[in-house]
Amino acid sequence: AQLADLPQDEALVWIAHSGAGFRLPAYRAALPNPAAGYLFVDAGIPRDVPPGGLSQLGAMRREKASFADGLAEQLQRGGRFPEWTDEMLRDVIPNAALRAAMLRELQPRGGRYFEEPIPLPAEWPEAPCACLNFTESYAADLAYAQAAGWRTDALSGGHFHMLVKPAEVADKLLALIDH
Repeated sequence: AQLADLPQDEALVWIAHSGAGFRLPAYRAALPNPAAGYLFVDAGIPRDVPPGGLSQLGAMRREKASFADGLAEQLQRGGRFPEWTDEMLRDVIPNAALRAAMLRELQPRGGRYFEEPIPLPAEWPEAPCACLNFTESYAADLAYAQAAGWRTDALSGGHFHMLVKPAEVADKLLALIDH
């Protein structure tokens, strides 16, 4: 709805963080606008998706089986993810006001969200891709991007580094887009 007023032929740069990366090509495919590029920011990158799609939990299981299995158990018990607390994020987002704002915006999801098969459009990637990495959690995705010949960069920081050092992250993103 937020993009509805854009001309349908206007190319967009699609940027995703964290688990949204896995869904990024499907999000783009839902709109008529062409992609000018894709940026994955400490994010999962969809790859090797079978024709019927792959769930986000299935993709997580490929990279971090123990985490995915624990999450699956939590979701089966009716839990949601992410259910972070102020204490859990204190070291990652040191600024209390930013941390509180981020926690207010969290939208924890239940099992159906993580178990739904997500298709990968056959033509993806139809535009240049780049990857900016912050943490070891997405090291496999960074390695995939490097092997695929994408533009890549890394910043040492926590998963929410864009909240801690926004100008530094913005400079890196702009540099990745400009090439």
